[in-house]
Order: sequence, then C-alpha cells, then structure tokens
Amino acid sequence: MREVSALPEPYRRYAQLLQQMFAGRLPQSLLAQGHPDSFLPQILEDFEAAALCLEPGADHAACGQCRSCLLLTHAEHPDYRRLAPLEDRDIGIDAVRDALEFLAYRPQLGARRWLRIDSAERLSVAAANALLKGLEEPAPGAHLLLSSAASARLLPTIRSRCLRLPAMPKDPAAGRAWLVEQGVTAEEAAQLIQFCSDRLLLAMRLHTQGWLGQRHIALEKLLELRHRPQANALFRLVDHWSKSEQLPFFRELMLSVYGDMLSLHLGLDKIRNVDYIQALRDAAAHWAVSHIWAELQGWLTLEREQRQHLQVQYILEERLWRWVSNGQGGGHGWRQ
Repeated sequence: MREVSALPEPYRRYAQLLQQMFAGRLPQSLLAQGHPDSFLPQILEDFEAAALCLEPGADHAACGQCRSCLLLTHAEHPDYRRLAPLEDRDIGIDAVRDALEFLAYRPQLGARRWLRIDSAERLSVAAANALLKGLEEPAPGAHLLLSSAASARLLPTIRSRCLRLPAMPKDPAAGRAWLVEQGVTAEEAAQLIQFCSDRLLLAMRLHTQGWLGQRHIALEKLLELRHRPQANALFRLVDHWSKSEQLPFFRELMLSVYGDMLSLHLGLDKIRNVDYIQALRDAAAHWAVSHIWAELQGWLTLEREQRQHLQVQYILEERLWRWVSNGQGGGHGWRQ
C-alpha cells in the first residue's frame, strides 16, 4: 500500500480530507467516483485502513502498527472483504450474496466490518438487486464502499442510498511533476497529461509501452486511410490493433480523436491531439455532431464488447469504415 505522504500534494490533501471528514462517524454506505487508473484506489486503501485501525493517530490516519493494520497489510483481515470483476466477467449474484453474508456477522477485531466493491458499475442486474436488499437492512457495524468510474450506470436506488465522497482533485501541474519524478521527460509528461488527465497510472503504462510513438504512427495511418481508402490497409490496421495487448491503446486513441472532433465542433478549448489539430478540424467538418457522439459512445463500450467475447475484429472493421465514410453506413462493402 502506497503511503499517503508519497502521493502528489493535491492527492495527499484529498486523502487526509477523507480521513478527517469521517473520523469516528462513518456512514454505512459510501460511493467513490473515479477511474481505477487514477490514485483513487490507493487513497481508498488508506481511508479503509484508517476506518479499521484500532489506534488511529491524532491526524485520524491509520497507525500502521496495530493488529488491524498489520492484518490488512497482509490481506488477512477478518473484517475486510473486497470484490472486483474478473477481466472477462462482471460481478455475479453469488459473489454479492456471499459478501453480504460476510457483512452480517459481528466484527471480530474492532467495531466495523468492511466491504469494498470496485468497478461497481459492472455488477450484474441480479447482483445489483441483491446488493440493494443488503443496503436496505444493513447489519450494525457493517460498512459498504462502492468505487466506480461510471456511477451513472449504477441503479439509481443504489446511488440514492450511498453518501458520495467528494470528487478527486484534478491538478495537471502536479500530475506532470509526478510523471517527471518517475523518469518521464517534461515534454512527454505534458503530452500524457493531455490524454490521461488525472489517470496517472494509465499515463505511466502508456509511457512504458511507448504509446506516444505508437500514437503518431497510428494517427498517420488513420488520416491516410481517410484520404486513400483501401480495404487491405484497413484490414492490416484491424489485424494489428485488435490484438489484446494493443486494443486498449487503440481505444484510447480513437476516444481522443473523436473527443477532439467534438470539441472542435462545439468550439471548446480542450484538444488532446494538438499537433494534429488542422487534420482533425478538416475531418470534423465532414461529420455531423450526432455521428461523432455515436462513435464516442461506441468506443466507450469496446471493453464490454471484448469481455462478452464478441467479434472484435468485425466491430473494428465496421468502426474504421465509419471513420472513412464520415459516420455513414456500415462496412460490408469492403468484404466484396
């Protein structure tokens, strides 16, 4: 577990704020909103440790030395349970029922039992309904913390029963400084922050994978495909980017491209591919806003489509065809 003091300053202050806000008086159900590639998961770990600590300090932080803290550090705490979806499977009803049964028992160490559910938007319908029943009749000392990057996808009745934690800070300057501390050049750090915002762990992964260089090559090929549409070129792109290790990076690229085109249509300043702004402005001029918005939503669902074992290659072919044809029609003609 990363120490709070090791976080960039704005995130350290945010972590301390959470601990001070709820010192000694925790609500039974909480909802944290943020991306798993941000510092939120680490901050929640510190928050949970403080909530379960038997001897918290004067600053309400976990002591790190009591039996509760030591057991939590070694993933052996009897009053703590954490649920998260598997890579290709949502959180099912059996896992939720088992977790709710765990919460129903009296705490063994302190005054609290704690259940955390990560990526809570990926609860199945049956699991969400089972969780809702548990929220309606919580056991004494039971606490539930939901973490979600897309809380709008949770049942409204679940959201209404949870106290929302304050939003995570977004501080581009602190993010750039942190990336530079990790060995990223100042120029690359600035580019990565443009794409990733507060998702600094994603920014580090993209840096490690050489994504900025890949981005330049991919954008050149995408723009060339618009100017000289060729089926073979499209299929080569699909074959390369549909590989499991490449697909998340291609998804981030296409989200940035369509996001920039939408910003250009709406006259917004936030442009991520600044070095390609003229090419994207030319492309956006041929697109209806409604079609750009539809493509954004489509690329956002790509992870779910991959988990459902849909034909990702075929999906990419269709979407690249719409890229070439300004959002019009499907790509079946390419196969002929």
